[in-house]
Amino acid sequence: MIRASGLTAGYSRSAPVLDGIDLSVREGELLGIMGPNGSGKTTLLRCLYGSIQPFEGVVELDGCDIGAIPARDVARRIAVVPQETEPGFDFKVGEVVTMGRYPWMGVWRNGRNGHSAAVTEALERAGILQLRERQMSELSGGERRLVYLARSLAQSTQALLLDEPTRGLDVRHALSIMRTLGRLGRGEGLAVAAVLHDLDTALRFCDRAILLKEGKVVSMGVPEDVLSPENIRTAFGVSSSIHRLEGGMHLEVLG
Repeated sequence: MIRASGLTAGYSRSAPVLDGIDLSVREGELLGIMGPNGSGKTTLLRCLYGSIQPFEGVVELDGCDIGAIPARDVARRIAVVPQETEPGFDFKVGEVVTMGRYPWMGVWRNGRNGHSAAVTEALERAGILQLRERQMSELSGGERRLVYLARSLAQSTQALLLDEPTRGLDVRHALSIMRTLGRLGRGEGLAVAAVLHDLDTALRFCDRAILLKEGKVVSMGVPEDVLSPENIRTAFGVSSSIHRLEGGMHLEVLG
C-alpha cells in the first residue's frame, strides 16, 4: 500500500534526519515505528503521507509517487492522527468527526451523500457513539484521542497513520486505542502504522515493527525479533529482557 525506498529526508539537505530508509506499510497489519527521541520517527511518518518530500528516494502510494498525487486524493486514501490535534474552538464530538469527511465533500461542504452515515459508523467503530452530542471541552484526554481516531476513520481511507496515539493516556484508554488499532488492521484490513514510545505495547499489539536510531534502521520485522535485548541496547543504551507469559509476552527494561 505505502512503500518507501531509499528514503533520505529531513529539514536540511546538509543534515538529513532519515538516511536510506526502506519500509512498507501493508494492508491488514499494525506496524509500530519506534526509536529514541530524535531518531526520525515523526519525520518518517510525515514522509509516508507526503507532508515532507524526500531529498533522495521515493514514497509510493499504491505504486505511484505520492508527491505526484493531488493532496485531496491522498487524503481520500490516507488518514493521519498527529500528536497535536486540538481544535481551535469547542466543537461537539459529532462536528469534529464530520471534519474527516471533508476530502469527500463538494465545494459547498454540505452534509449530504451519506456523510452522516459515515460519521455514525466511524463513531461506532471507535466505540464512542454515546459521545456524539458532547462538547470536546467536556471530555477526558483519552476520550478526545478516541474522537480524533473516529475523525480519521470517517475519511474512509485504506491507510491510517498515527503519531504517538497513546501519549499521556491512562492504562485503560491506552489499551482501548491499541485494541482498536489492532482490530482496524487485522480485522478490517486497513494498513495501520503508529509511532510508539512504549516498547512493551508494541511487543503486545504490533504485527511488525521498525526500530530507528539516528535516522537509520536498527532492525525491522516481527516485534519479538526487533525488540531483542541486543537491539534495545543498540538503540537506547539500556538493558532489557522479554518474558513469556500466559497469553503473550512482556518486555521489561532493566536500566
